[in-house]
Amino acid sequence: MSKKVEFIVIIIILTLLALGLLALLKNKQLVTKEIKIRDMVLQVDIADSPAEWYKGLSGRENLAENSGMLFIFPAPAVKKFVMREMSFPIDIIWIRDEQIVKIDENLPIDPSSPPKEYSSETPINYVLEVNANFSKINNIKVGDRIKYFEK
Repeated sequence: MSKKVEFIVIIIILTLLALGLLALLKNKQLVTKEIKIRDMVLQVDIADSPAEWYKGLSGRENLAENSGMLFIFPAPAVKKFVMREMSFPIDIIWIRDEQIVKIDENLPIDPSSPPKEYSSETPINYVLEVNANFSKINNIKVGDRIKYFEK
């Protein structure tokens, strides 16, 4: 076999492997765990990788009642979020060391480009996204503590 043919075969094999890996990563199921705010238990999808942080709730049609997405970051830092490709409004609950430090309520769908940024303003290590008005309906306040059943 000539060097040129060998090279082409290697490129094809590497391309197929890369496409297979991308397909596996794309179809990765999010881990769901329970958290508790005061006496309320929520089912949350865990977003703990850069790809999951970027995607967030984008592309979903809705969230079930008493559910959400919990973003877990490796170290406290100021974080910015956007409502990219969202189909429904949400509340963003900013958390530092299991304590709520800020709540952005009833954030609307944002079709603008670039989308509006929402910031934690202070270092946080968790963000909880829930349905719009969840915080108001359930009287969730800054200072409330979050309990994780599994970390």
